[in-house]
Amino acid sequence: MEEMANFQESKAFQENEVFDNWNNLKKDIHTNKNRIHFRQGEIWFVSIGQNIGYEVYGKGENFLRPVIIFRKINKNTFMALPLTSKIKDDKFHCIVEFKDKQNSAILTQVKTIDAKRLAYKTGNLDKNVFEKLEKSFVDFYDLTPLARGGYTHQEDEQRINEEIVPNNQKEVK
Repeated sequence: MEEMANFQESKAFQENEVFDNWNNLKKDIHTNKNRIHFRQGEIWFVSIGQNIGYEVYGKGENFLRPVIIFRKINKNTFMALPLTSKIKDDKFHCIVEFKDKQNSAILTQVKTIDAKRLAYKTGNLDKNVFEKLEKSFVDFYDLTPLARGGYTHQEDEQRINEEIVPNNQKEVK
């Protein structure tokens, strides 16, 4: 038992150290005054960071991950779709070919990113590949409630850990 407790404590310490490293890097990125120009359909490595739970995260000392610039919002921000080298052919991913290699765009992890996080450009998607990606994105985010079986709004309650809690309760127990 004590061995397991020591392992969990050590793992928690290591995770906290990773978060501390990311927070220090994030402060440096935030104060960066350089503006990098980007376009829709480009693939960039970005400092996406160390995130929580099942959110995608970056790797290495700069917490980098490749993303597709899916939509340019303005000169400072864009919607990004993170890439993974694990090929997944399902409704949550779209296989994209780039430089004679396949990757999967993670449709569920769309994220608004500031251009300050851009590290380096690695190329552009072909027009046909980008159009396939757009179609997959629109199909996944079919926002018509009736297409998904109806609207499920409950005004007076929320679910936390499978327990129904009144909305007026401020804290999770």
